[in-house]
Amino acid sequence: MQAGERAYNIRAVERLTGIPAATLRSWERRYGFPTPRRTPSARRLYSEHDIAALQWVRAQTAQGLSVAQAIRWLRQGGGTGVGRGPVEDVAGLVAAFLESAARFDEAAADQVLAEAFARLSPARTLVEVIRPILVELGDRWERGDLSVGVEHFASYLIRRRLLALLAAQPPVGSLPTAVLACVPGEQHECGLLMLALFLRWAGMRVIYLGADVPLADLVRCVREARPAVVCLSVVYSPLAQNLATTVVGLRVAGLTVPLFVGGAAAAGAELPDDV
Repeated sequence: MQAGERAYNIRAVERLTGIPAATLRSWERRYGFPTPRRTPSARRLYSEHDIAALQWVRAQTAQGLSVAQAIRWLRQGGGTGVGRGPVEDVAGLVAAFLESAARFDEAAADQVLAEAFARLSPARTLVEVIRPILVELGDRWERGDLSVGVEHFASYLIRRRLLALLAAQPPVGSLPTAVLACVPGEQHECGLLMLALFLRWAGMRVIYLGADVPLADLVRCVREARPAVVCLSVVYSPLAQNLATTVVGLRVAGLTVPLFVGGAAAAGAELPDDV
């Protein structure tokens, strides 16, 4: 709490957020959230940022997240600008992440991602920050301006963040299902993870198979899960033919589920007309 910032006692916070005082105390004991300042007599004083964070968590629980999931997502940067100002220089965030990754500075790079998620909505962060980072990583690697080690390190940090956000989504039951997989040999999955998040936010159940999925395993999954759609990704150009082979393999197996394909190398694959 900054000097001069308005402070609220627990009863005021109860009125402003609709969260009972007993619940606020319970969350503080169980999750370490929120973290109000204490007076010399041990009375809790909450800042406006605390109130905004509590309102955000309450809104997420109303949409299906558990309290633990909402708090974890908030701490991982999933909050939509809670108590903060707007981002004026999104390109600066992209540049700062790339510079930090080039130095193998995990803490600095992770802080950039946390700042992006804290100041932008999750969807905007994916589109305006993470996607440009991935494109720039690919372009620099292709030009020979980026080592394999830096590319792998940066991709790992982004993949870790996206997986954490996906894990924080509430479980779903009988909603329409999408199966997501990279073609055999394809290790680049960040784009597929972004799609998984958008589909979950749109209300779909996602079965995420990830990188380098053998055709036989994909066929088995589709037969057992009976999804509404299957989404396939290929990024590395030499693997474009693997996309075509996978699509044909699904059709030969008698699976007529709608297929959607994506990734930088997808345009180089010769695919059936129905894909």
